[in-house]
Amino acid sequence: MAALICAAMWTGGAAAAAYPDRPIKLVVPFPPGGTTDVLGRIFGQYLSQKLGGTVVVENKPGAASALGIDDVAKSAPDGYTLLWGPSDGLAVLPAVRSNMPYQPLTDFTPLGLVAKAPFAFAVKADFAAQDIKGLVAYAKQHPGGLNFGTPGIGSAGHLTTALLELRAGIKLTHVPYKGGAQAINDVMAGQIQMITASPTALVSFAQAGKLRMLAQTGKTRIALASDVPTMIEAGFPGFVAESWFGVFGPKALPADIAAKLMQAITATQGNPEVVSQFNKVGVIPADVPVAEVPAFLASNLKFWSDIAAKADIHVSQ
Repeated sequence: MAALICAAMWTGGAAAAAYPDRPIKLVVPFPPGGTTDVLGRIFGQYLSQKLGGTVVVENKPGAASALGIDDVAKSAPDGYTLLWGPSDGLAVLPAVRSNMPYQPLTDFTPLGLVAKAPFAFAVKADFAAQDIKGLVAYAKQHPGGLNFGTPGIGSAGHLTTALLELRAGIKLTHVPYKGGAQAINDVMAGQIQMITASPTALVSFAQAGKLRMLAQTGKTRIALASDVPTMIEAGFPGFVAESWFGVFGPKALPADIAAKLMQAITATQGNPEVVSQFNKVGVIPADVPVAEVPAFLASNLKFWSDIAAKADIHVSQ
């Protein structure tokens, strides 16, 4: 028996030492070209360098990111299929949908939280409200008369705006879209009054004088929108709602391979070039140590679930 145990330990150690000996697939559960994809490709490039192997991004969009995430959950736990995991599918979607094909807290091996980003509330440049308090005052004067657009029912933008409604004691009218681009166009055209989206998607229109970002929802301002106050600065203590991105493997990933990945991911996070490229996309490095990622994920899932419950937001599939 002792010989068998030793043989198993030697085999596992040898496997980790050789890892990776073939390309690693990093699944991005959204189409090419979006923020999640761009960040995954930036990170994958530097992770390749740290591991001394090849990391290949594979886009698997569908079901609001659930398709690609479920694919990783059901993959072999050998370290060759990893998830570029967005909060959309690991915390927000499970908060509004009961019949998820995977369980975020038990079906994955968390390997590192890499980046985070705020949302922003924006209006047409000539809208009456000059700041978020002005928007709240307008909404109170016109109950239900202010329409806001998001990428869909149960999206992070929808829940973030619901949090604003709950905190400010206002009632807005949600106009769901199939994506953010049309919602932005409709704000600029005056078809709807407000949009909740990533500052990354809004900044070029704000710089062109077509939109005004009223507030951002991170703990601190991001460089891409350094002139836009946070909700905390605008008088809403503790109002923080952020998207995030991390790397996850399937559950039961061998401890030695997981440790090697965690070390490489942590080293990549501290790379100044990665930080610089992330800043250009409107995200900042995450400040959650790898050992605390499971607790963070559980807390974040509860955060979104509480908003969904209080605002009665749910989707059937």
